[in-house]
Formats: sequence, structure tokens, C-alpha cells
Amino acid sequence: MGGKKSCESSSESPSSNTSNSSNGSEKKEQRLRNFYRGNHELFAKTFFSAHCRLDWSELHQHIFKRYAEKTAAPLPERRGEVDVILAPRGAAKSTLVSLVLPIHALLYETEGFIVLISATMRQATKRLSSIKSALLSEGPIKKIFGEKLRRLTHHSARSIELDGRRLEAYSAGTELRGISCGPWRPTWIILDDVERSERTRVAEHREALADWFREVIENLGDRYTNIEMYI
Repeated sequence: MGGKKSCESSSESPSSNTSNSSNGSEKKEQRLRNFYRGNHELFAKTFFSAHCRLDWSELHQHIFKRYAEKTAAPLPERRGEVDVILAPRGAAKSTLVSLVLPIHALLYETEGFIVLISATMRQATKRLSSIKSALLSEGPIKKIFGEKLRRLTHHSARSIELDGRRLEAYSAGTELRGISCGPWRPTWIILDDVERSERTRVAEHREALADWFREVIENLGDRYTNIEMYI
């Protein structure tokens, strides 16, 4: 004696599958963002693979170590430090200190106001242009941090602002006084190759640069300000 067979479909609708796929993708991206927050070396290797093909040198490892130490505490509780680091040309330190780590700091909000200083304004704006290009171009950063990058509200030839955190570029010797971003005076001041090659052997130029550092740079921030000078 036969009965009617029930033909009920147990499959999910296409819209449900799309929603689940989207949620899964968002969760994966969130896990990756959390992972790269404290894995600075892998952040560099993953998002800047073209710049970071070789093994890390002792200098690179030191830079990563100091970055981790300085950004461990919440910004309002931080005690700023001053580092002066000697690095030979060709050591690829600028890739880290003027590109990779400032971008990490903007994405993860470890800094409120970054000031990047180079020997000339042309050098400074070129470095800022590299930062903007990395943030604005299609690539792995946009794939993982796309939602964050939608809050990139301001960028010009000498500054960029992401979700209320700013980076500005200047040349050495500039009269920097009273600059701020919201509640923050400069929180991280990076001086990368601020001495021009043709002036390194001229005593009066070296003295003028030292005077500018003492009178302007050391008074530019607050108790939380980290200053790093790479020469």
C-alpha cells in the first residue's frame, strides 16, 4: 500500500548562501587583522612583499623590537623616548621606518599624529606619496583593511589622515611649532636621513641641524612622544 512522498527541499536559498559566504569572509578578514596587529614582521612580508624579499638584518629586527615596545601601552599612558640610530646607506631602513611601520600605526591607531621628516621637502613628499599609494591602490591592504580605508578622509601633497589619525611630511630645518591633530601633539616623530650628503662635512651645517633638533624637535611633542632619528 503506497503513500504520498513528501518532497520538501532542505537547501538554503541563494540569498542565504550569499549572506553566509559574506559573513565568513568578514570573519576571516577580522582574524587576519587581529593577527597582523602584533606580528609586525609578517605584516611587512605580507603587504610589502616586493620591498621585503630578503631576510631581516639585525638592524631590521631592532627596529621591529623597538616599535613593539613603544606601542605596547595605550597612547595616553605612554612615556615617550628618544632613539638615535646609525644605519649605513642601503640598509633598507627607510622601507620600515618611512613606509611599513607608519602604515601599520595608521591602520591600528597606535599613533595619533605622525611627523615624518626628511632632508628635503622633495624627499618627504616622495615618501608620503609611497604611503598614499600603498593605502589607495588595489592590493592586499585594501582587501583586508577595505572598511578602514573608507575612512581615509583627507590627503594632500604633504599629509594624509585616516580615521582621525594623521601623518604629515616636512623637510629638516622647518619651523614646526604648535602643530596638532585633534587632541594630539605629534606622537611619533621620524627623522629619516635628515642631513644632506653635501653638508655632512661642514661643521656649521651640522651644528645648525643639532640646534634645530634641540630647539624645535625636542619641544614639538608631549610626554607620550617618541622621537627616532636615523642617520
